[in-house]
Amino acid sequence: MCRLPVLAGLHFCGARARLYSPPDLDVLLQRYGKRALYQDNRPLLAPIDDAPPEVHAIADLLTRYGCGLEQEILISRHEDV
Repeated sequence: MCRLPVLAGLHFCGARARLYSPPDLDVLLQRYGKRALYQDNRPLLAPIDDAPPEVHAIADLLTRYGCGLEQEILISRHEDV
């Protein structure tokens, strides 16, 4: 999973980059989430105060479920479509 402070900096890229947040992210976190990812990266959630609202929404889900998600889950789901 990409670190949230990096995601929070996407606004510096302008139209070249955008944050992808699947509509069923909460379901994915419950099914495939890894607690170790959240625990290892939890300190990185604090410095996102000035991040865009979509970053805060993802951070809230990570905190609620106490786990992170490997990006490969999103890639493999996309390939199945």
